[in-house]
Parts: sequence; structure tokens; C-alpha cells
Amino acid sequence: HAVVPAFIFWWIVGAEVSGVGKEERRVLITANPVTKTVALITLGLSVAVIAWQGLWLASEYRSFAGQKNIAVKDYESAEKNLSAALSLYPANTEAGFRLGNVLLAQNKYKEALAAFEKTMSAAAYYEEVYFHAALAALGANDHKKAVHYLMDNLRLHPYNLSAYGMLSQLLYEDPIYADKSALELVERGLTLFPYETGLWRLAGEIYRKLGETEYAKNIYKRGLAVDTLDKELLGRLEALYAPGEDKPAVLEQAARLQKYQEKAERFNKMSPYYQQRLRSNIEAYIRDYPDDTNGSILLARVLSLAGNGIKAKEVLEEVLEKHPDDLWANLALSTLLYKAEDVEGAKRCLQDALFYYPSNSLALARLQAIS
Repeated sequence: HAVVPAFIFWWIVGAEVSGVGKEERRVLITANPVTKTVALITLGLSVAVIAWQGLWLASEYRSFAGQKNIAVKDYESAEKNLSAALSLYPANTEAGFRLGNVLLAQNKYKEALAAFEKTMSAAAYYEEVYFHAALAALGANDHKKAVHYLMDNLRLHPYNLSAYGMLSQLLYEDPIYADKSALELVERGLTLFPYETGLWRLAGEIYRKLGETEYAKNIYKRGLAVDTLDKELLGRLEALYAPGEDKPAVLEQAARLQKYQEKAERFNKMSPYYQQRLRSNIEAYIRDYPDDTNGSILLARVLSLAGNGIKAKEVLEEVLEKHPDDLWANLALSTLLYKAEDVEGAKRCLQDALFYYPSNSLALARLQAIS
């Protein structure tokens, strides 16, 4: 497509009528030397473009063949085809990404890392490559590179929950890599995914290992304020305070609610008197801590155990009316509706939860099980 315009440019656009021969009665045409030079350069560039496109098409063909090999799990052939695709056209980012994944599947971690790094050099914007490069670096026991690539991935893709989890775990295992930038990303993960209690635990442990006890306390307090029913966060925060030392109010609050939760576990073994007393205690907790939706969620559970599913549903719907993004309330209501054989209603609750937290593994697993 590039050669024809070059010839047209050379012979027609750049042509000059030099004169009319009286004897021959014909038009004599000559080419201006400058025009001819420009046209030749254009022709050369056109040929180069065609050659480049030929290499690109050949690379795409081998890449497609490799993709077909991957579909039938013929990794050896896939590796050959994808390697050939990259040899023909090194900037073929899809081929590089697929080759890295094929090598990962064969536990060839160093080769996979090299393939991903080559792809990143051609396409620094391709955020998924950084995450897979981190996986390859982990397999190759290069934790420094793994942390580096996870951070790059999170800068490009801030909502990658898996990357936050991996980064937090790596910083917990190797606090030497926990610099200011890494800790800022961990903090951002806590802000974006407040209901992922595992992130709060790891973040607190990272600061504790760094000797930053006050930061660790702050992390645990904030995490416990989000999930007052998490026993591990409560235990870790309590362990950071010496006997007789002033303790934050959230410790007493969480301990109180968790005591009621333990009693709710034995609800069916209680006498009606103690069942009613437990309900009254939880209602008193809700009055004392109206902002903690976990109290209402626990009350709904107790009401459901007592056979009052309608009232339990009303309690949870009231919570969701004020806090539609409350993950635990959506999960609790989905469980309640599923037990009442309202499968569609249960699905809607899980979909509502996933609307706000698309990566939540618990909601995803429940939705898949119901579907």
C-alpha cells in the first residue's frame, strides 16, 4: 500500500513539462533531481514499512499458533511458537506475556521473569505483566524484584486486591523492603479494602517488626473499629498494652461484642431466659455503639436463631438502608434469604456486596455456590 503512492508521487506529482517538440509533436517530461531524491527516500521508507508489517504479521501468526497450543496445554509447542513470535517482532507484548505465563506454568521461573521483563521494556503501561513478573520473581526467590514489580503493578492498577495481599505478606516476611513508598501502598490498600481483615493484621505485624509499636497499635485499632468481631485483631492489640496501661475504648467495645458472639454460638443450648437476656444485652450494645453495624448484624443472627426471621431481615435491611456498602450486612442478609429459600434475593445481596467490593473472595465464593 505504500509503494504505489510513492510511484505516483515520483512520476506524476514531481514531473515537469519541459517543452513541446515541434518535430516530434510530443510532450517531453523530466524529473526534478530534488523531487526524485525525495521520492526515492519515500519509496525506501515504504519498502521498510512493508517489511516491518510482514514481520509483524508473521509474529502475530506464530503468536496465534502459540495461543492455540496453550488452549490444548501443549506448552512445549507454545513456547517454541511464542519465542519465534518474539524473535520476529520483539515488541509483540501479547506474545511476550503469553510466553511468560507458559514458562510460569512449567515452573521455569527465571526464564519467565526474563520474558516478562522483555515485555515490560516494550510496554511499560501493561500493568498485568508487572503482577505476573512478581509471581515469577517469587518463584525465583528474588523477593526484592517481587516487591518492586508489585509496587509498579499497584501504581498502574490500584484496585488489585491480590497484589496488596502479596505485597503485605512479602513486607511482613522481609521488613527490610518496607520503605516509605511500600508502606504508603499498604496504607492505600487498607483504605480501598477496609473489610479485608487479613490486610489489617499483616499491616500491623509489619509495623511491629519494624519496631513502630505506636503505628502497629493505630493499625489494629482502626482494623478493630471496622470489624469488632475479629478475635485475632483484638488479641494482637491487647498484647501491645502492658498491664495497667491505658487502653483504647475500642478494646472494651470489641471484647464486649465478642463475648456476646461466643454466647450466640451456644444459643440453642440456652434456656429461653438466657436467650432473651442475650438479645437484651445486644440491643443495649447497639444503643451504646450505634455506629457499629456489627451489633445489629449479631442481633439479626440471634433473632434468626430464635426463629424470628422476619424481624432479623428487618434489622439487616435497616442497616443496609443507612450503609448500603456494608459487606457483612449484605453477606448476613444473603445467608438469611438463602435459608428462607429466596435464592434470587440472596444473589441480589451478594451482587450488591460485589458492586462495592468486586474482589471479595467470600462474596464471590458464595455467589458461585448459589449459582
